Amino acid sequence: MSLKTYAKKNYEEINLWACSMGAYFSLISYTDEDIKKSIFLSPVVNMKIIIDNMMLWSNTTEKELEEKLEIKTDFEQTLYWDYYKYVKENPIINWNKKTFVLYGNKDNLQDENIIKDFCNDFNCSLTILENGEHYFHTEEQLEFYKNWIDKVIR
Repeated sequence: MSLKTYAKKNYEEINLWACSMGAYFSLISYTDEDIKKSIFLSPVVNMKIIIDNMMLWSNTTEKELEEKLEIKTDFEQTLYWDYYKYVKENPIINWNKKTFVLYGNKDNLQDENIIKDFCNDFNCSLTILENGEHYFHTEEQLEFYKNWIDKVIR
């Protein structure tokens, strides 16, 4: 029995919490699911732009990636054609769930304007932590997150 099937069978409502890449995969996987509330911390909402940036940093063209299928970068990441193709063919175009987003304005993975556009397009509640990073790890960031999530889940 899948996790989705189990949850639907055993619970009256389903809520979603996801962080970073987990948010991205949730946006793809749960588009048609009945989710009462979604809570995202430092979400990746546009994977194509991240891969495009990685290709730019590694001086890799789309054509080159398509021809080679896999390219190892100098910054210890591997680019994969099949993954890039999937991302291009499956953009996030629908998300009609009550969603709360916490984002740090010093996030080095997903640009603030991309997050703002996503939240505007899908009517999400956005909270931005000044000097917050992609990985919330300092005492101040974790305290802010704790207070924010306490408010959101009530």
